[in-house]
Amino acid sequence: MKLHGAAAFASMFLLGGIWSSHIACVWKQRRNRLAGVSFASAVAALVVTGYGLYYFNGKGLRSLSEWVHWTAGVMLGFLFWNHVARGRRELHRH
Repeated sequence: MKLHGAAAFASMFLLGGIWSSHIACVWKQRRNRLAGVSFASAVAALVVTGYGLYYFNGKGLRSLSEWVHWTAGVMLGFLFWNHVARGRRELHRH
């Protein structure tokens, strides 16, 4: 779990790094927004529920955080692939 947490912090750092070079630039161009928002939503769910898993005690909120974290984590790979594939198709169309 310590390695998982360290990887999560590294991922958040890298995503923050590409914010100005990719996300903000492409958002202004109105390209691939739905896939990007879907991916970003899954990442946000992972961040929030990861925080919840670390700090929530008891059964209710911790169980909900665990379920949402697993679901978002499983979906993230597909959402990333979809975002990249749609972006490449869009680039080749123009």
